[in-house]
Amino acid sequence: MPLLISHMTALDFWRKAYPTYKSPCVDECMMPRGAIISTEEELWSLAPALLTPAILRPEHGIVHVTVLNRSERRRSNTHMCHLWQNEIPYGSFYQLADSTFIASPQLIFAQMSQSLNLEQLIALGFEICGLYSIDDDSPFGMREREKPLVTVQELHDYLDELSSLRCTNSKAGTTRGPYGIRKAKRALSYVVERSGSPRETIVTMMLCLPYRLGGYGIKEPLLNHELRLIPKAADIANRRNLRADLLWKKERFIIEFNGSPHMSESAVLSDRARTNALQLMDFTVMELTSEQLNNPARFDAIAQHIAKALGKYIDPAKRGVLPERMRLRNEIFTWTQTSGRVL
Repeated sequence: MPLLISHMTALDFWRKAYPTYKSPCVDECMMPRGAIISTEEELWSLAPALLTPAILRPEHGIVHVTVLNRSERRRSNTHMCHLWQNEIPYGSFYQLADSTFIASPQLIFAQMSQSLNLEQLIALGFEICGLYSIDDDSPFGMREREKPLVTVQELHDYLDELSSLRCTNSKAGTTRGPYGIRKAKRALSYVVERSGSPRETIVTMMLCLPYRLGGYGIKEPLLNHELRLIPKAADIANRRNLRADLLWKKERFIIEFNGSPHMSESAVLSDRARTNALQLMDFTVMELTSEQLNNPARFDAIAQHIAKALGKYIDPAKRGVLPERMRLRNEIFTWTQTSGRVL
């Protein structure tokens, strides 16, 4: 029977199966009917050579698989069976070998909406629609990607299709999307594409989420937007184009992440040249450091300054280090620092 790898295990695959800067490219396939795995030996015998424990690294020794019928669920110390009773759109699984399939990033987002809270799900959306993968084996805690695994629009279209599909055990004439689909759509409404790192995700979420979720309600920036430099600015930066970390284009306001304690002198000089080049083009540039990000009181002061620069009024009752902000901070820092292992 085919092996349908899903949930956290599939996310591990998309994070680790491809080298830095290379985006995945595998053939789509139709959904096979069912997966029965009874032992750990059988699991790894079905998996192709690419799917090694070093890549998947199941948390607590558990590998997540999807089954389509209750009769196919099995109790095991080596894997967890997740029952999926809705129809599944074409392209939900990618074929890795004759009998081995991996959940697409779209399906992973929908599936994990059933177990993640809203803040964690938003952070997951930033990652799969971004230019990085969380990787706790890397000294930087992440790996870069050339392009997103999926776009926000593709996720929207996929969730809309799931919402319209029939549950396989529902009464005739009734339709409903899978459990968690509403939360997935709500989370997606806050996701911004092309985040380049976990800290870009954290800052964007903390600045832009609404008050009730712990944010400041600031409008969303463009992330890693490429800017063409004028000749004088290009001479300063020693390049023709720059990617702005967070850009509010109309207000010509940019946030740049600088000042890591581990940066070399040449890297510090390069950051300074970037800032000077952007300022020459009449952009207001705010440099943000990890120390400022990690300090709730300092970040609150910075966020209020950013809001004022962007013409955003913050109600006095919503200023300061509030419980909602500490909760949001804890949720998204935990997600990025534990590779999302919250299941």
